[in-house]
Amino acid sequence: MSPKLRNLYVTMALLFTGLSVYGQEIIDGGGTPPPPPPPAGPPLPGLVVPIDENIIVLVLSGFVIGVYYYIKNRVKHTS
Repeated sequence: MSPKLRNLYVTMALLFTGLSVYGQEIIDGGGTPPPPPPPAGPPLPGLVVPIDENIIVLVLSGFVIGVYYYIKNRVKHTS
């Protein structure tokens, strides 16, 4: 059996297994649904949101990773 055919069989088996899990609720009739979450109020003023606090770290890490991959690909293509 070729590796591509084997990968296809494994993928199809996992796909149908996952779909059958979602179908169990329909077959069994399911239980009572959970109650809806309570309504959320407006956020409190002054709370720090993580992305606002660390946006410099995010930008710098993206720049460093970009430079790393640029140099890595440049060396790879010149060799």
